[in-house]
Amino acid sequence: MKHSEIIKRFKFLPGYLRDKFFTAGSNGVIYIVEDNGWVIKEDGEYIAQAVSSRGLSSSLDTMPIFYARKILHFGSLNTYCTKTARMVDRTNKIVVSVWHGDFGISDDMDKKINYVLDSQHLIDCLVVSTSIMEKRFKKWGFPESKLVRIPGGIDPRYFYQYPQQQRLAIRQELKIPKEAIVIGSFQKDGQGWGEGLEPKLIKGPDVFVEAVAELAKKHNIHCLLTGRARGFVKRQLEQKGVPYSHLNLDKALQVAKYYNALDMYIVASREEGGPKAIPESMATGVPLISTRVGIAPDAIIDGENGFIVDVEDVQGIVKAAEKILHNKELTQKIVSNALDTARDYNWEVIVERYLDLYLELQNE
Repeated sequence: MKHSEIIKRFKFLPGYLRDKFFTAGSNGVIYIVEDNGWVIKEDGEYIAQAVSSRGLSSSLDTMPIFYARKILHFGSLNTYCTKTARMVDRTNKIVVSVWHGDFGISDDMDKKINYVLDSQHLIDCLVVSTSIMEKRFKKWGFPESKLVRIPGGIDPRYFYQYPQQQRLAIRQELKIPKEAIVIGSFQKDGQGWGEGLEPKLIKGPDVFVEAVAELAKKHNIHCLLTGRARGFVKRQLEQKGVPYSHLNLDKALQVAKYYNALDMYIVASREEGGPKAIPESMATGVPLISTRVGIAPDAIIDGENGFIVDVEDVQGIVKAAEKILHNKELTQKIVSNALDTARDYNWEVIVERYLDLYLELQNE
């Protein structure tokens, strides 16, 4: 569509909407997020700020319509699979991020994946965060030339290893017994945004509880939980007699402090698009055990910088935890190697990959 035709088509719009066409000029990046506090909004803010500082104008919005001649980056399946997303002007370049998903998880997920596959001719680039998703989309017939793998990033200004004295002070602040072995779980794993008594099984809260309860038979375990909708895990831990602390944090980045209170972190999920807990644990010096989901196969070398087990393998999680608890030399090696791995996930590194992608699209 010619520039003059765009002006003619939308000359009836209010001024603030017309301005959207010209703000940031042609080929500016508009990162589309959901109107809530989900992690894609945080990611969008990092990407927009960093890209703008490198000379390519960028901003966030929840509405993709009324833009033309821009790079519209939909931050998730949810933002792309909407009625308004189908109304975008065809002069825009379309980028879609898909963090996780597979057929058979839910009817809603099936519909969204099928919509992406059916509209692949409209998508200029599909960004996936893991090799698992990259393989799935190739298998489903999405053009390999349009696939780019970029994982989520973490901010090294917040996620770093505190000195031992400071780590002990955080435990004292939380009134956690000195002799306790503190296991972390910082993800939302209940349905909805309330108490979360109904488990979100895709996040493996049942697997997590079973594993820590097994460990608690031999060790003085204390679980540190953050996040909303943790009711199922809390109730199950209470029933099994495993003590825990639960913190509701105002801002996502506040969680960095509490990694530094942990002896280990367990990811027990059945499906993930990250999780960010993997590089966050690594960056804060926390030994990590993860099921084979999300970026785990990309980031973890089993027994070298963490431990990786099959989905639903409770005994595998328990055995890995026992190694962390009983082999100090191995644990020190894992922590040291993981700190090196975490550098690959710093936002400073990740945003350069986004900038390269945007510049390539801009020059096509």
